[in-house]
Amino acid sequence: MATMNRNEGSVSLASSCLAEVISGIFADLLKQPHVEQDNDFFELGGDSLTAAALMLELEKIGIELPVSVLFDSPTPAGLAVVADTTGALPDHSLVVLKPGTADDPVFIAPGLGGSALEMVSFARKVVTSRQIYGLQPRDRNGKEVPFTSIEDAARFYLPLIRD
Repeated sequence: MATMNRNEGSVSLASSCLAEVISGIFADLLKQPHVEQDNDFFELGGDSLTAAALMLELEKIGIELPVSVLFDSPTPAGLAVVADTTGALPDHSLVVLKPGTADDPVFIAPGLGGSALEMVSFARKVVTSRQIYGLQPRDRNGKEVPFTSIEDAARFYLPLIRD
């Protein structure tokens, strides 16, 4: 497999072929006639239910990724690179729901049992120049014990928010 440097904007041949497959899955799930490799899942109308369906479809072709990977890689090309790259996935405890340039970002948390994915559509509609972050609950993938109190959640999230 001829892999090129990701930092130069190039991806492996396998990633390119996989991106085409993922584009087709996006198109089917989002009921689009065609999806380009650089089309954003959320801009095409993706939501938390469709994201879960996407991850199930990816599992069918042997790709197991946490649904939170869509925050950093919301395109078929981006998902293909993540799937083709070995190593640890980034921590998605605090995720950017909407980029911004102003100081003092906004932080929002989902309701009980919710996910940061459920807040993407809302966050993108908020008119602000501030960056909007979502607090991703633990135990979305069954590997971590969920918080049992607001104090435990605060001890976990506050250092991330301060950073």
